[in-house]
This record gives sequence, C-alpha cells and structure tokens, in this order.
Amino acid sequence: MKRYFPFVTYGNPDISINYYTGVPPTKPHMHDFHELVLIVKGSCRFLYQHTESVLIPGDVYLIEPH
Repeated sequence: MKRYFPFVTYGNPDISINYYTGVPPTKPHMHDFHELVLIVKGSCRFLYQHTESVLIPGDVYLIEPH
C-alpha cells in the first residue's frame, strides 16, 4: 500500500492542524510524517496495524511515518 494522504498546511509546512467532524470513513493510507491525534469530542473506530480500537475524548495517539 503506497497511498499517501494529503494534509493541508497553513503558514508552516512542518505543522498541520486539522479538525474533523462527521467525516466518512477514511480508507487505509500512510504518510511520510508523524501524526499526533487528540480526540476532543465524540468517538471513532480506529484500525492500526490490524488492531481496531474505539477512541473517546481525551485519547491521544501517535502514528509513525509509513
């Protein structure tokens, strides 16, 4: 799977902050940067390396590149 997910950057190309609300499921993908996620509201199902988790407010996770 060599499908990279494009993220929009604002001002600083090294940092991107994105807010997602009611987004349809994202297809499996990867990126060439670290991704740090904080769940602040709601919940989601998250599949990472064949393990599915339910994430709730207060959960934080870090995904390594590739």
